[in-house]
Amino acid sequence: MSLDAKIAHACPHYIRYERVNVTNGIEVLTASAISGTGLLILRKDGISIPPQGLFSLPIIYIPKKEPYRFKTTTLVIDGHTLILNAKKTYTSKDLILEINKLSNQFRAEKYHSSIKITHFFKDKFSISGNALSNLGFSENEVFGSARRITPSWKLSSTLDGYAIRFNSELDPIGLVDVSYTTKKETCRRCSGTGVENDFRFDSKGELELIKDHDLLYQSVAKILLTERASNPFHLWYGSNAFSMIGKKSNSATKQALNKV
Repeated sequence: MSLDAKIAHACPHYIRYERVNVTNGIEVLTASAISGTGLLILRKDGISIPPQGLFSLPIIYIPKKEPYRFKTTTLVIDGHTLILNAKKTYTSKDLILEINKLSNQFRAEKYHSSIKITHFFKDKFSISGNALSNLGFSENEVFGSARRITPSWKLSSTLDGYAIRFNSELDPIGLVDVSYTTKKETCRRCSGTGVENDFRFDSKGELELIKDHDLLYQSVAKILLTERASNPFHLWYGSNAFSMIGKKSNSATKQALNKV
């Protein structure tokens, strides 16, 4: 049974990871107009940017370096109370273990010779208690807040569809790319034909193949769409169908096509 690689597919009109420039840090103009929000992914340096923008996680850094001794023993982290031993000298590792027992929503880890506490589920959290002064804080309550990394963005209308527009200027350092759907008329994958000629692979990573009538149809199409003598090793292969483009549709043209 004859098999061949399938090279003609219905084009999804989906452009993936197109590198773009951000004009004035605001306008993101893709090579083809964006048709809508479906499958739209905006990335910077490989990290997806949601429409609301990117934010860092809220972090609180403990000013004092290890070791730690506590004259007053109450420490409240995001509403979770930790009672410390006034008779014990804590290393950063000791204190990290105690803090991480309180909740899995935040995590303490070593930061140089001190500690930082990161919250993973809130934009803002606090630590308080009478033990704050023993950690080097001068306030009665300390807050950690998320910091904006990228501005928010939205789609703005163009003549053909949509373009991406940031609400404030984006940091120009970094690589920005966009994956998006576009209309058939503006699709660069199929050049507006609706058919993409390329290899594709199935869910197992195997090359998609065709046989029987589909193979016959593809073989004929390949001959017609290949310019005759363009292959130096098979000068007989191909046709002169391209030379007929633009000619009037009459009996002479029909007869010429029958001979290609």
